[in-house]
Parts: sequence; C-alpha cells; structure tokens
Amino acid sequence: MARRLAGGKGRRKRAPRKDKYAPGMMYVRGWGTPREREKAKVWIARAAQAGEPQAMRLMGEMAHGGFGLARNGKTALFWYRKSAEAGNREAMQRLAAAYGSGSPGLAAGLEQAKRWQARAAKAESAEPLLPAPGAF
Repeated sequence: MARRLAGGKGRRKRAPRKDKYAPGMMYVRGWGTPREREKAKVWIARAAQAGEPQAMRLMGEMAHGGFGLARNGKTALFWYRKSAEAGNREAMQRLAAAYGSGSPGLAAGLEQAKRWQARAAKAESAEPLLPAPGAF
C-alpha cells in the first residue's frame, strides 16, 4: 500500500470532463434513469468546474431559470461568460442578449452585445450532448 501511494501507481485517474457531463444530462433529461434534479446538479457542476463549456452554459441556464439552483442573474452571467470564453456559441448568444437588454448585474452595452453576437456567428455549432454510443 505504501509503495502504491508513494510511487503514484494505482492512483485513480480523474474522469475527463465529458464523462462528468454525460451523467448529468442523463439525470436532466431522464435518459435511462428517472429525472433527478439534485443528481443532475451535482454532475453538471462537476463538469463545469472541470472546464466543460456545455456544462458551464447549463449551469448558467440553471441559475437563470432556477432549475436545481436558486434563481440568480449574476451567477447565470458568471457561468455564461466562462462558457462563452471557452467557445460555447449558445453562451455567447446569451451574453449578447444580456448586454443588449442590461440584465441584472450587467449594465446595458450595445458594443459588448455586438461583439458577443459577432463571436457567436463565427463559432461552430455546439457539441452533441452525449458522447457517441460505446464511448463509456
């Protein structure tokens, strides 16, 4: 046991961020399991903290709509911004809309809105929600 810990062999590898996002979406959508908000929130939060752009966007949507999290505009904007900066097109569009309307916690800024909308137009479409079958 001491050699195992000291040498680093046998250490548990961290699951890739996609492997944290997929179970969250399964609980959100009820794919092969009952819908469970608390379990969905845990898995989506893990993936978001690991840097998964789709999960970060979903955390923003959860905070914006009050699904699994307390409704909070500032928290939603935080996650939308992180996701947009990581290249998520939907989050860029959400930020553009927030800047255009002056959402809570954000001063209206037409220039910022135009900038995020232009970035969204250039960005590729979103990745699929789940990895390909057999990827688990």
